[in-house]
Amino acid sequence: MNLKEYSDTRNVSYNAVKKQIQRYKEYLGDNIFKQGRNLMLNEKAVEFLDSKQKCHVNVLYPENLIDELKKENNDLKDQVINLQNMVIGLQKNLVNALSKKPKKRFLFFKK
Repeated sequence: MNLKEYSDTRNVSYNAVKKQIQRYKEYLGDNIFKQGRNLMLNEKAVEFLDSKQKCHVNVLYPENLIDELKKENNDLKDQVINLQNMVIGLQKNLVNALSKKPKKRFLFFKK
């Protein structure tokens, strides 16, 4: 079996297989050989690489939990928008307050 066939049957990328072979080159030894331009794997190499594959586990969540999390996420987004609008309003008030010129006070009596 060549690398391309191995990667296709295992649903991993060709480069991942190549990297894995480089990592375990001394363990694989004569179980990997070149045939023309192709790098070939014998059965022992295939078994060894299969044993080193990381196990992927798909976690299934209950449908109602996903819906609750989506609703909570949307509520939090709404809160963020409200707070942003509040900050914008406060900034406008601050700019208005700072842009007004202070009134001049007249002193009728000098000290």
